[in-house]
Amino acid sequence: MDVKKIELFSKQTQPPKRYTQASIIKELEKRGLGTKATRAQILENLYTRGYVDETSITVTGLGKKTVEVLQKYSPTILDEKLTRKIEEEMEEIREGKKKEKEVLEEARQILDKILQDFKKNEKQIGSELVGAAEATEEKQNYIGKCTECDGNLTIKKGKFGYFIACTKYPECRVTFSLPSKIMVKSAEKNCEVCNTPNIFVIRKGKQPQELCLNPYCESKLGDSEIAETLKKIEAGNNIICPVCKKGHLRARKSLFGVFIGCDQYPRCNYVKGNSINSINGNVYPKKTLSVKSTELTKSTEPAESTGELPEIKKKKQRKGTKKKEITKKEVKKSD
Repeated sequence: MDVKKIELFSKQTQPPKRYTQASIIKELEKRGLGTKATRAQILENLYTRGYVDETSITVTGLGKKTVEVLQKYSPTILDEKLTRKIEEEMEEIREGKKKEKEVLEEARQILDKILQDFKKNEKQIGSELVGAAEATEEKQNYIGKCTECDGNLTIKKGKFGYFIACTKYPECRVTFSLPSKIMVKSAEKNCEVCNTPNIFVIRKGKQPQELCLNPYCESKLGDSEIAETLKKIEAGNNIICPVCKKGHLRARKSLFGVFIGCDQYPRCNYVKGNSINSINGNVYPKKTLSVKSTELTKSTEPAESTGELPEIKKKKQRKGTKKKEITKKEVKKSD
């Protein structure tokens, strides 16, 4: 037999894939840990307490150290069988197979032993976890290098919420404000336009958005019309608001970019620019009532006398006419 070709492949054993949020909930279900109502909350607690990170779940230094410390001083609390047993007994109470007092007494005895172990080694547990907690917090709060000095930009908490500042304060006073109700984390790269660190903005129920930290970055100015208007405003020109005709346009800044707004806000909500309130330079007016019914007339203003929509008023009138017809028939019968 003639050999035409010989190929030599060098392959190494690949590690198993990391858990995702969906796959770890399936694994908890498979092992009989938690319930449908509690599994999502368990996972959320792991994230908020800094034990895990990323979408493909990665254990943080604090998470690893916590498991090591618990295995050393209180291994009972990490026992899957104990957790599964308590879950099963709680289910048996619901089904009426076991009495509540019996199960609670047994659980109390187990928890008393765990708490006694914690109390004995309280100082050792605390001292071993402090370093890991500080290192994890420092890593999660790190954004990037300062744009003005050799310090680091980190997330800090102030009187009015979270903000990003340089670690060389008060020598360096570089700061960036952050909107409320968002989470930010480093994108581990700098903006290609202004070389300021990029961040991921995470809002509940939405995909993470990558943005440059610099609100004045040219990548956020939008179209040329907005840029020209901003130059005029910065030069000191008073531009009348095109909506209310009373206020003047002012340049505003936010994490999402520089935008133009009326100084009569909130009476006038004219906004234009690449900001959270507008997209691609479009003006977003106040929300209006959306009516899907095809029976309504063009005017959806409240009726003058009753404060109701016209169609609702018509329906009530029809009901009133039916009642009148019924009463007439009843009178004829009685006659």
